[in-house]
Amino acid sequence: MPTPRIGMTQRRQIIKHRAKVLSGFFYFRLLILFALYVFPLTLAGDLFNRISFGGPTFILLGIEVNLLREVLLAATVLLEAPIFLAVCNYMLALDRETPMPLLSVFSWYSEGAKLTAALQYSLFSMGLHVVLFPLRRLPQLWVAAHMDAYSEATAAIMDAAAAGTQADMALVNTVTELSSRFTLCQGIVLLASVLSLWFAPLPYLLAESPGEGKFFRKVSESVSVMRGHIVEYCIFIVSFVLWYLLAGLFGAYACIVCYPYIHLSQAVFLNRLILSARKAKNSPAETAPAEESGDAPSDETN
Repeated sequence: MPTPRIGMTQRRQIIKHRAKVLSGFFYFRLLILFALYVFPLTLAGDLFNRISFGGPTFILLGIEVNLLREVLLAATVLLEAPIFLAVCNYMLALDRETPMPLLSVFSWYSEGAKLTAALQYSLFSMGLHVVLFPLRRLPQLWVAAHMDAYSEATAAIMDAAAAGTQADMALVNTVTELSSRFTLCQGIVLLASVLSLWFAPLPYLLAESPGEGKFFRKVSESVSVMRGHIVEYCIFIVSFVLWYLLAGLFGAYACIVCYPYIHLSQAVFLNRLILSARKAKNSPAETAPAEESGDAPSDETN
């Protein structure tokens, strides 16, 4: 009997419902887990961005780059990788109905196979960071370098408006030009984020079976899993825009209250993609009709 055709909207609803149920049952455990993951890394990132570093600098595409700051920011990935893979493994286990003890996440800092997987992922992430540096980091540095000029020009225009006088057209042109360039920079960063989505399943593939299989085979599987689903996953992420706005209101640290549902939803989505891709690979004749109708990821609730 052919698989019923399910649209993207209904599929999103099924996945989000699954995530709501799971995050409701395991909310406080997930909150603790994300706190362990978010707080140290956010604090380190804040410090590295605020501290005035000395050391060598270089000019790339007309933008000054502090080498020491960028190396330290990239190095945080080494500290991030074990706990990040632990979070991915924990969320996969929840969706596959094999929940794990919360303390099991610390095994990623002690077991050899898990540490190896974390090291491989961190090195890959740093390599990807270098490749995408012109698209992801340079626009952010350019915006930061011109933010003071934008703020000063905007303040001068507001002061003129409050005084009932005409603002200097040079300041208006500065604000207009910088606003358009800021928008362009945001678009470039967004493009880099979309390109990195090809590797969104990779930490889950590494987390489910650390030490098993070759690393680049899992990289290849990640790309294969996302093939034909990049746009759908982008739409799925955008569907959480109100949640991201709500998280933004809480601030960089308090926003973890929103993380369990948001990130568990993404984990469920990627888990279904992984399982559906494997099912299609193992029995192509049976799953071909489902793929043709666009029904991946699988909507089984395990």
